[in-house]
Amino acid sequence: MKKIDSTKNNIDLPRLLARTSEDTSSTVLGIINQVRSFGDTALVEYSLKFDGIDIGEKPRIMFREELEKYCHDVAIDRLTASQKLAIDKAIENVSWCAAKSIPKDWSDTGPDGQILGERFLPFERVACYVPQGSFPLVSTVIHTAAIAKAAGVKEIVMVTSPSKDELNEAVAYAALQSGVCEIVFVGGAQGIAAVALGTETVRPVDFICGPGNQYVAEAKRALFGTVGIDMVAGPSEVFVIADQTADPYAICCDLVAQAEHGSGLEASVLLSDSMELILEVETELKKIKSKLDDNPGFQSVWENSLFLVLTQSISQAIELANTCAPEHIEIQTENALDDSKLVVNAGAIFVGPYSAEPLGDFVAGPSHVLPTNSSARFTSGLSAVSFFRRTSTIEIGRQAYEKLSGPSKEFADMEGLIGHGLSSVARNQSKESASNE
Repeated sequence: MKKIDSTKNNIDLPRLLARTSEDTSSTVLGIINQVRSFGDTALVEYSLKFDGIDIGEKPRIMFREELEKYCHDVAIDRLTASQKLAIDKAIENVSWCAAKSIPKDWSDTGPDGQILGERFLPFERVACYVPQGSFPLVSTVIHTAAIAKAAGVKEIVMVTSPSKDELNEAVAYAALQSGVCEIVFVGGAQGIAAVALGTETVRPVDFICGPGNQYVAEAKRALFGTVGIDMVAGPSEVFVIADQTADPYAICCDLVAQAEHGSGLEASVLLSDSMELILEVETELKKIKSKLDDNPGFQSVWENSLFLVLTQSISQAIELANTCAPEHIEIQTENALDDSKLVVNAGAIFVGPYSAEPLGDFVAGPSHVLPTNSSARFTSGLSAVSFFRRTSTIEIGRQAYEKLSGPSKEFADMEGLIGHGLSSVARNQSKESASNE
């Protein structure tokens, strides 16, 4: 944990927060090439190498019918009533939020009489990557698959690592309720390659979404173009902007929540114009630190990317946050709503003292799959729109053609494109030829 006084010296916060991991590009490209060349055989070998699991001659796929039976016979009985209620509540809110952002087709007459429009069609088949490493990410199933279902995707595939144990009961129930039609038990870069390229057993998809480690992220980056992706996301980040009215214990817990994810590369930052608040938060953090002594990822964040920053004002705090464009920004100030409107670069903004970031991770509504590493400057989190392809429609009648063909010919001539020019006025030439006959 580091305290920084930005009132005395300018700070380069993006540089301080720069987090690097090992270069995985060559390793991932090798994995992708092996999957492309050898299909299921490569998946079997990588599952043994990376997961320590012999999956047999081909990867396991659990189809919808088997998932329904497993949930009915096993999973539901293992879940408490409150656990099922929590999953159902999250699906309800995430689906409701997704429905609000479904794009609508439109058509209208343009200035020259041309009829223009856009059609939005959901993808046919998508893959949702759900990590099951240190923690079974039940919420990630919902924050990807339930949105795809709301968008109207026909085939939703969940991709996750193989396991010696049965599928986690909460993950299974969330997958069933979120509309997953099949589960492919192949993790890591090889799992991404399998659903992007297809193998003898795994059918390829149109689009891949969901978080993962650096190998998953690099595989998505490398395969973009072969398949659509949501984003290339990195470790989680939270910036808390707070003044003297904020609760130091709540802030402490919010900072810890992001730091405990496990990679050790997460970032937790408090920006405040109150030194008193910073000192109180520091005290609370030291109290809670011992509870996470067995989490090496948290200890790494504590040492390298947990910052308590004193700013001259809340305005300066917001300016610093906008420069970093983090995944999450919490606004815990006296004028939280007004202050939140000054935030322009963030994956998600949490407004007010009760808007704890973990509620967004789990049950509030918007997807927790969000841009990281300053990419909120130019991209957005996963939403229903992510699962649609947009197609323009153009209908030009005779009167519109007469207005547009000449200007189109001028562009063709300016760009030296003979064929474009001929095509632009071909209908006029056809009419002239017909009238001369």
